[in-house]
Amino acid sequence: MSSRRLPALLLAGGAVLGGCTAGSTGPSAAPDVSPDWKALAYGAAGCASRAEWVADGLPAESWDELTVATSRADLTGDGTDEVLVLSACPSAASEPGQDVVVFDVSRGEPAALDVLGEGIPFVDATLTTDGRALTVAGRAAAADDPTCCPAHWASVTYGWTGTAFQLDDRVSVRTTQPVVAGGLADGRHVGVLRAVSAGTVHVDLVEWFEGRDAAAACAEDGVHSDGTERCTAYYVRDTDDRVTALPVAAGATASYVDTWTGDDVAVASVAALAGTAGVSDGADEHSYMRLTVVDGEVVAISGIFVP
Repeated sequence: MSSRRLPALLLAGGAVLGGCTAGSTGPSAAPDVSPDWKALAYGAAGCASRAEWVADGLPAESWDELTVATSRADLTGDGTDEVLVLSACPSAASEPGQDVVVFDVSRGEPAALDVLGEGIPFVDATLTTDGRALTVAGRAAAADDPTCCPAHWASVTYGWTGTAFQLDDRVSVRTTQPVVAGGLADGRHVGVLRAVSAGTVHVDLVEWFEGRDAAAACAEDGVHSDGTERCTAYYVRDTDDRVTALPVAAGATASYVDTWTGDDVAVASVAALAGTAGVSDGADEHSYMRLTVVDGEVVAISGIFVP
């Protein structure tokens, strides 16, 4: 079954949160119930109720203005759509992060099945389903990001086991834009690896120039040599922080450059690059890697020594 974004159906507070867009519903409509989804989701997620919020001396208006968005999908395969509530607990100290509360309404009275999101402080999250799988994705603060201004994009994917939701995949990469999938032409490409796993690499692709081409590109961009070999031996043009997810072929080879010795270090697999200098998560980390793509898959990754 192809993936789809979930439709917004019911709101508490009068506004739709990002990520709930129009689309088809699941195999059958849930019973026609109209409970207070905000109160139910807050209770399941352990959020402060309005009474508790006000009792702490906080303004009722700030609690009232928070909204939740609901959508429906049959994630459990029981023939009745569950109600998915995207919400954020009120917070007096920081920007509230979103999570998803899944309700079973097959018996009429809503019953919370789980609270999903792994505690990631999502902002403007989107929900996507693929069969019984649910993916939550969006901007989220990580590492040294200020909570006001996330510099990472995170996603978590869950599957229904028959009795509960299990976490099937989790990734967080440094980018302020949605991660895009594949579509890279066969050949050699250069980029900064932001995350790796057994089957996927997340890479910020760049334009890489060497020798005379580097000098010409520097001149075109109005960049002058800084006393290093930039603009003479090499030059990098990176116009944005967009990250692309690329599939990794079985048996792909991988290595990186040791930043202290300059030596090329081979590892057992692409996934084994995690935690090495070959993967960069910091804002100022730029370990450039060369990727070889064949038939749309990465078959080799190697580090590039930058003087």
